[in-house]
Amino acid sequence: MKNVHQFTIIGQGKKNTDQDSASSFEMIEENTLIRFFGIYDGHGDFGKEASILANQDFEAFIRANIKKILKLRDQRDYKEKVKKMMKVMYMDCQKKYEKNKKVYSQSGTTAVCILQIEQELFIMNVGDSRAIMCNVEGGEISAMELSTDHKPYHPIEKERIEKAGGEIMPKEGTSGPLRVWKRDEESPGLAVTRTLGDLLGHSIGVSSEPDIEYWKVMNDDYFIVIASDGIWDVMNSAEVVGFLIKETEDMKKGVIQLVQVARSIWEYQNTLRKQQHMKNMFAKNPLRSSSNPDKTGAVDDITALLIVLNPKIDKSALQIV
Repeated sequence: MKNVHQFTIIGQGKKNTDQDSASSFEMIEENTLIRFFGIYDGHGDFGKEASILANQDFEAFIRANIKKILKLRDQRDYKEKVKKMMKVMYMDCQKKYEKNKKVYSQSGTTAVCILQIEQELFIMNVGDSRAIMCNVEGGEISAMELSTDHKPYHPIEKERIEKAGGEIMPKEGTSGPLRVWKRDEESPGLAVTRTLGDLLGHSIGVSSEPDIEYWKVMNDDYFIVIASDGIWDVMNSAEVVGFLIKETEDMKKGVIQLVQVARSIWEYQNTLRKQQHMKNMFAKNPLRSSSNPDKTGAVDDITALLIVLNPKIDKSALQIV
């Protein structure tokens, strides 16, 4: 697909298999350009299967329903009706996971997607994969987040889970991120509050209902980045936009370089953690050393999808604000 670029680096950890998947396809229907993009970040023992299920199911839904969606365009409440259909897409997909409780009890996926109808965007999300846009109004570069990360620290998410019998806290004995747990149990330990799959988590308030936003593309909207949290855990939205503008030769190479840089940051941070662990171990017992101070040293799967909306923009003339 022209002006669309995607790249993945497989993580380093227990599985050593890529649990991310990405989708991008386009079609012409009734003389209207339709494009669909998605990033799905699987997790759990069957995370790869979970991400592929959503990927394939969403594409099938869009292809089967696009004529119905286009018929809504002349209606006054068109946007709300399309949003409702996209919500149905997510909720119907969740029912597919429910048919295989053994596999998807503690495996699932995030899903951040964009349906583009000519210059209109419908952005939908569950989880902590993210979509951002680079805008260059007046020659000044800015990063705008098109989706909201669903994390346990958000009050609305926290309240829903606690009402359903879950609790929010870090993994016992750590100062790590907040996670979702079944009360008085050591599972599921999800670091997100909305997913597809994750049936145990859904029994305690984790939701498959997406947040859905609408955006009309303007001439100064330069590009969109959709990526798994392998990017966002080590770079913020402004840093990603700034990197693609200032540090890359062209956009096609840029998405590859972005993923590679994120991987390098993961590895650097792991090195620092190992060094700190060694210092702590030595401080507690100078006579005892550890040949394997940190057995984790995990690096997440990293996937990024770059969609250039206006390839005529000259990025050399832009200024970061």
